[in-house]
Amino acid sequence: MTKAVNFEATHLQALIFLNRVSLGWYVMNAGWEKVQRELAGGTGTFLASDMFQRRSSILPEFLAVPLGYGWPWLELSTGLLLIIGLFARPTAAVMAWLLLSIAIALASSGDDFFPRHYLMVFVPLALLLFVLGPGRYSVDRLRHRKR
Repeated sequence: MTKAVNFEATHLQALIFLNRVSLGWYVMNAGWEKVQRELAGGTGTFLASDMFQRRSSILPEFLAVPLGYGWPWLELSTGLLLIIGLFARPTAAVMAWLLLSIAIALASSGDDFFPRHYLMVFVPLALLLFVLGPGRYSVDRLRHRKR
């Protein structure tokens, strides 16, 4: 009986790891593309982009402007932190908020959101990581093990 439980627990840990790395990789790459444009075009390139301007219209300017400056770096850093599993629960919460805010912005801007948008999958995955934690194969696990 314990072998079956250990087998299932090991598989669950592997699935958590794959979920964490794949979601982190996707968001990190999305952020890296935006950061590259920021570096090439100057600070505020993402803020001025049509992609951000069309979708940020639901926000007041005092929120939209700092978000537009920080978004590329937030995607890059949360993706990287999630991949390595460092501060994974708060990172997954921030990532879920980022992804959910994109979904809300898409839905409110009239863009074709349903029925095929990737956010319908990514938001629940981020929330799942927030609830379950980073799993056995993470820097967080190593940090807590040393205590």
